[in-house]
Amino acid sequence: MFGTSGIRGIANSEVPCELAAQVGMACAQIASSPGLSKTGAGNPGKPKAGQGASGKPLLAVGMDSRLAAPMIKMAFSSGAMSCGCDVLDIGLVPTPLVSYATRKYSCDGAMITASHNPPEYIGIKLFSNGVEYPRELEAKIEAIVKSGAKPGSFDRTGALASADLREEYLSYLISLVDAEIIAARKPKVVVDCGNGAASLSMPYLLQKAGCKVVSVNAEPNGNFNRNLEPNEKNLADTAAVVLACKADIGIAHDGDADRAIIIDEEGAVLPLDVQLAIMCKNELEQKPGKVVSTVEASLAVRDAVEQAGGTLDITPVGSMNVQRAMSKSSCVFGGEPCGEYIYPYGVPCPDGLLSGLKFVEIFCKKGNISALAGKIRQYPIYRAKFPCKSDAKKSAMKYIDNEIKAFPGTPNGMDGIRKDFDDGWFLIRPSGTEPAIRLTLECKTPKRLDELKNKLEKIMGTAVSLAKAGEVL
Repeated sequence: MFGTSGIRGIANSEVPCELAAQVGMACAQIASSPGLSKTGAGNPGKPKAGQGASGKPLLAVGMDSRLAAPMIKMAFSSGAMSCGCDVLDIGLVPTPLVSYATRKYSCDGAMITASHNPPEYIGIKLFSNGVEYPRELEAKIEAIVKSGAKPGSFDRTGALASADLREEYLSYLISLVDAEIIAARKPKVVVDCGNGAASLSMPYLLQKAGCKVVSVNAEPNGNFNRNLEPNEKNLADTAAVVLACKADIGIAHDGDADRAIIIDEEGAVLPLDVQLAIMCKNELEQKPGKVVSTVEASLAVRDAVEQAGGTLDITPVGSMNVQRAMSKSSCVFGGEPCGEYIYPYGVPCPDGLLSGLKFVEIFCKKGNISALAGKIRQYPIYRAKFPCKSDAKKSAMKYIDNEIKAFPGTPNGMDGIRKDFDDGWFLIRPSGTEPAIRLTLECKTPKRLDELKNKLEKIMGTAVSLAKAGEVL
């Protein structure tokens, strides 16, 4: 039921209202059970920490701008209220604002989103005291749903309230950067909200910080002008706007704004590894220490961390894994090469709004982003995904594993199939958010990359074709 980032699937078929209601009921049981839900220090004030106005356990619920989001939000909320939880509806907000709300009230909560997936997808991401539900709690939710959660008696019915925390959150974000230097420089920023959750927050955050803002795709009406995954191909029009406006920097978000992708003043979408390397160096310059990334981290990221005097810890893919590793030791930063970054002084989940604002701060302090990117040593890298239905992934991966056993290199089974060799590495892993298997390949020379790319693509193409036909055992 859960992938690497909550529940996610096609609305009505894979994620129907019935499932959302059942998950809401299960969350209410978790929130009502002492010792199951993580607890932490919330801010003083009303409602009382972890409780709604009626004194019942509280769940904070937000959503992105997908057409199915209100439907799933209402179903989830109804299920939660039927099992004795009060629900605080915080509206159309970025995912990090749900993290902020659950930490503010020391409660659990849910973000209704499918992040960067296409518009027909919807999902539910669960939080407790600012942190994504760990696998242990997801397993409890799934067990309750499978056993058939039932509504409680009438006297246990919870109440619904609403709150607008956006202005408070934007002020909080500005307090985390050098607001004076941004206000003094007044940079021109193009922000592409993707018609998603950033639309009602990011342009106003930048204006509040003193930027001159050009907003594109900022109407959160359920109609999306571009693919929700903010990659180079999908951001071509936005890059053209950056050039036409002579902007200092461009920022683009996915559907729920936990990602931020940067476009430099020349209209170039930064390679994800270069962008991550710039942020690693920036954070290590402020405070030397440890950085956390995933098995997908490139040689460019590793080089940048070492050059900045830091050390790099590696986790399986997924922001939950990055956050948990950060919480176990003192880390200055955590990030994945997809534009998802976690700051120990911010909310404990990826925050695309803060990341975008941080890059504006970096520009104001250090100059053109293109020059900073030019200082990052890059190696030839290739990323691709091969469509594969979820129920066929296991068979496809088994075939791939058998085929690459003879490949030279040191195997790494932390997440998927990875091999490291003298002049590079590759990683093949089933996506936890899409019906696909992903390939990442990095080599020190283009010739070596092309050689391995052709071999691996052939193996993966055969694997997904056989798995689709049901021929792989």
